Amino acid sequence: EFISVAEEHGLIVELGQLILKMSIEALADMNKIHPSISISINVSVIQLEDDNFISYLQFIMNKYSANPANVHLEITETAMISNITKLTNRIIQAKEVGVMISVDDFGTGFSSIAVLRNLQVDYIKIDKSYIDNICSCDKDKSIVSAVTKMAHTIGTTVIAEGIETDEQLALIRQGGIDFYQGYLFSKPVSFEDAFHILEQEEQSKINKQH
Repeated sequence: EFISVAEEHGLIVELGQLILKMSIEALADMNKIHPSISISINVSVIQLEDDNFISYLQFIMNKYSANPANVHLEITETAMISNITKLTNRIIQAKEVGVMISVDDFGTGFSSIAVLRNLQVDYIKIDKSYIDNICSCDKDKSIVSAVTKMAHTIGTTVIAEGIETDEQLALIRQGGIDFYQGYLFSKPVSFEDAFHILEQEEQSKINKQH
């Protein structure tokens, strides 16, 4: 609701720039402790269509010395398909800068796997609606398996959204899915808490080495 209102009133580009700045600044701080940590940033189609988007993205990454490979831009599948012609060049430009491209909520639109291949999409995130009943619905399980196999065929990494139980996790592991996100791993936390978790993890590694 908030995003659609911001788009309607012409505020989404400025908001998007602020979110980019805050996110990449936070990423730079985290990478000082954990260089491999990446951050996913949801991007509005209107933001992507803005002529200044790529130059601003480069400016912010340079300002905070961020590793482009740790910056993942997430675009919803439905947004991609409804604007594919306009978005293609922008996505290619973003890839040339070195950032990762993720297709969010995959399965809610009707995108062609060929389109995703041509755009060299890095990550496909399978929508939570297919994960919710994966343990009890053979049809959803088969869809998730088929999407995973197709994605891997074109060299794309697969993420399962909305994992909440050990049973769901066990099934997606059997299906070869690469990563997962969801409450089973963690509910949303503040930047300060996330930073603290990373510090604890790094300290734990150091202690184990000694």
